[in-house]
Amino acid sequence: MIIWTETALLSYQVLMNFVIENWGTKIAIRFEKQVNDLLAKMKIHKKMCPASNIDKNLRKCLVNKHVSLVYELKSNDITVIALYDNRSDSIYSDFF
Repeated sequence: MIIWTETALLSYQVLMNFVIENWGTKIAIRFEKQVNDLLAKMKIHKKMCPASNIDKNLRKCLVNKHVSLVYELKSNDITVIALYDNRSDSIYSDFF
């Protein structure tokens, strides 16, 4: 099962709004597909992305060259922690 934290939902919405405002609906639809495709792969290969140097339960995947997704493995569940723009400072930068 994939669970989204409130932070993840908010960060996804902020990124989606940014994409729509700056690049339009077509690119926003592509971004949404990239996220959904990644999540589908993660359901099958839960450990497909590199683990954190600090917390081995945290993992980071590239959605595309601009956006990363941080998730946590808890038994058989995947919890999406946040999405963030790779070009910005993120609290997760120190973890990976």
